[in-house]
Amino acid sequence: MIVELPEEVQSTFATIAQERNTTKELLAKEAIIEWIQDFEDAREADKAHEEFMRDSEVILANDLYKDLGLK
Repeated sequence: MIVELPEEVQSTFATIAQERNTTKELLAKEAIIEWIQDFEDAREADKAHEEFMRDSEVILANDLYKDLGLK
């Protein structure tokens, strides 16, 4: 994979890699993996929210505590 970045971004990226004592390639790999994980988490959250909005039955915490005899 080849990714072309503006010179300023390349310079900043190289500085960050140097500060972290790693290679630019490893830093890029870590960044891509983290972005993918964040993206998948957001997608799952969206799905869960959509499901909640379709099938939601809201029970207030205070009511639940009372029902369980905890309050």
